[in-house]
Amino acid sequence: MTEDLARAELDDAERSEGLVSKGLAAGRIGTFTGAVLGISTVAPGYTLTASIGLIVAAVGLKMPAILIAGFIPMFLTAYAYRELNSRAPDCGASFTWSTKAFGPYVGWMCGWGMVIATIIVLSNLASIGVQYGYQFLGAVTHNQTVAELANYKAVNIISTVALLAIATYISSRGITTSEKVQYVLVGFQMIVLVLFAVVAIVKAPGAAGHLDFDLDWFNP
Repeated sequence: MTEDLARAELDDAERSEGLVSKGLAAGRIGTFTGAVLGISTVAPGYTLTASIGLIVAAVGLKMPAILIAGFIPMFLTAYAYRELNSRAPDCGASFTWSTKAFGPYVGWMCGWGMVIATIIVLSNLASIGVQYGYQFLGAVTHNQTVAELANYKAVNIISTVALLAIATYISSRGITTSEKVQYVLVGFQMIVLVLFAVVAIVKAPGAAGHLDFDLDWFNP
């Protein structure tokens, strides 16, 4: 009954906005699943790994203020997506909305811009995953040779392509498979981040160069 109601609401929204149904499955993603997929899209583990060092090097103790400032436009973007999806649900997302609002040329640029950005981001994600993956395996096996495998270009490229191929296969299986995989990956990611934060807070007071918390860190 819930799925039928969701399908009816989707059909009504499509008709009201002049959209053509693409056969999207209605009622397949609940609030929890949507939250998990949203977290996986943000990729907090990757974001911290790839950017926290650069942010600290650039702004030092003002990093909390920078993170908050960066959150504001992202929140507004997410809210805009929510409103657009409620009015015109479509798997084309920005491409479809841009086309309807500004014409096919802008929609074409938006669509291909997203494709190119996705390729660049995913390749970087996979590359960082390979690098730290081999370091993790090296630490677990106490084998420095394994830890340094990512430094070899051929190994790095082959491993990165393999990860991208696996991700592509999972995506091709549909939202249900992606959902189950993301439960595992996001759960593992959040556990590691929480443990990292707890250990950092507990051990920081005894570390050399320790700084006491200061509200001025949040003052841009």
